[in-house]
Amino acid sequence: MACKNTFFKWGSFAPLMLLTVAALAQNELRETFFKNADAALAAADATNARLLSPKNYQDGMKDYEAAENGLERGRNIEYVRSKAAAATAHLEDAAKTAALAKTVLSQSIKSRQDAANARATELSREV
Repeated sequence: MACKNTFFKWGSFAPLMLLTVAALAQNELRETFFKNADAALAAADATNARLLSPKNYQDGMKDYEAAENGLERGRNIEYVRSKAAAATAHLEDAAKTAALAKTVLSQSIKSRQDAANARATELSREV
């Protein structure tokens, strides 16, 4: 009877340990592959790249999500690494473009913000 209990304990404990080890390994891989992509995403968000460089931002997010999904599904590590690198490149380009656009379009951005602050869309008359 004691042998059955011991087998049952180890039989249910071992899969949990394997899942925990796999999750830790996946977290380490994510930190390694996504370190630069996360920094590039933060920089792109800080410069409002979603609005000022939508194509680069969208391409970067598409690659970022593909890399995350690939990592979660256990795809080839090289695939995850290449998608994360592509996401980094697109998001860095988006941040650079957005920074330039902010400089060039500063007056237009200010006017747009003034209109938003004045609730122009809510108060405008229907034509």
